[in-house]
Amino acid sequence: MNVHAAQLARKRRNLQLQCEQQRHQVAKLTGNIETRLSIVDRVVGATSGIVNRPLLILGGIAAVGLIGRWRLLRWASHGAVLFATARKVQKLIAKQ
Repeated sequence: MNVHAAQLARKRRNLQLQCEQQRHQVAKLTGNIETRLSIVDRVVGATSGIVNRPLLILGGIAAVGLIGRWRLLRWASHGAVLFATARKVQKLIAKQ
């Protein structure tokens, strides 16, 4: 009887370890999925916000027509660099 109980206890520990490993794997997979879905949610939210405002779309088309697409792209790239720099500075300040 003692041998059988020890075997059952060992088998139970092995199954618990296996369950714990599987839980970690599932958590990792769901974390990756949630990250990807949050990016999709942000894109859909931004797109629907723009599509629901036809004046914004017309203004963008007018800006491209008046300013020129290359100058507009240059300004956008400079703005993106400034925005990224500001975010990095903000993160550094937040750490301190």
